[in-house]
Amino acid sequence: MNRAASEVRTAARRGQLSRVSALNVQDFLRVASASWEVDQAASIDVRSHGSRSPSGGIGVEDICSIPMASSSSLLFDYLISILPPGLLALTLLLAIPRTLVAARLGVHILFFIFARDAMSPAGFWQLGPGSMRLAAPTPVLFALAGMSAVLFTSVAWLEHLTWWRGVRPAASVLYGVLGALVITGVAAALKTALGLSSLPKPDAALLGPILVFALLGNAYEELLFRGMLQQRLRQHMAPMRAVVVAAVLFSLCHVWLAVIVTRVGLPVLVFTLIEGLVAGLVYQRAGLPAAALTHGLAIAALASGLY
Repeated sequence: MNRAASEVRTAARRGQLSRVSALNVQDFLRVASASWEVDQAASIDVRSHGSRSPSGGIGVEDICSIPMASSSSLLFDYLISILPPGLLALTLLLAIPRTLVAARLGVHILFFIFARDAMSPAGFWQLGPGSMRLAAPTPVLFALAGMSAVLFTSVAWLEHLTWWRGVRPAASVLYGVLGALVITGVAAALKTALGLSSLPKPDAALLGPILVFALLGNAYEELLFRGMLQQRLRQHMAPMRAVVVAAVLFSLCHVWLAVIVTRVGLPVLVFTLIEGLVAGLVYQRAGLPAAALTHGLAIAALASGLY
């Protein structure tokens, strides 16, 4: 058995996944399955940590049903990693006058980029040329979703954003769903045309946590890029130009993630550009809740392996 398999078995015995978080989901599944077949005595107790997959190996549910202590450790390590930039960002926001809107917005976006990109080395997700999968345990996904909701509320309060004014719930849902369908349809067509590969699909039990994380996590992102950036650009240019400029900047803010962190490259930038354009148009038509719904559902479709 190779070294990776040994690491998986050791981490499984101790109920800790952080030591092998660098393994991607596909490698983890392959090695864990091999480990199960070669050495059942060293495998995860399926009765305690989830159900066995139809193939007899360890399914995605087993990986994500990690003991709460291990989930807390993963989350704690992540929070420690983003604490220094968080404190720096807060210091800057307290020091920069509210009249310097662009500078304050830049601080918010820089912190968001760091917090988002830190999720990759933490092992919370994996990006491939044609897909994305969330690899964090279910408790961590819920905790991250809650953190995003807190950040959304805090930023809106700190910057005196009245994003709810003029919101029409029915229109928000309609345009939000339509926008997600457009993004998903275009992305799926491009993936098929280019023959991009997919990562293994997550277990059905994870679809709920994925949806919650996608909706709340991307609501915070939409607040920054549509509710603040695009809205600010509209004061200096035509609405449609603001949509395009905000979308390009949105994609540009994924360059580090695409080129350095994950090395997936162009597919990430193309997808985020499409996502930014559609979300911007939805925001222009129906407001922030609709744009957040579009973004969240599109990411949920991608992460759940719908295409």
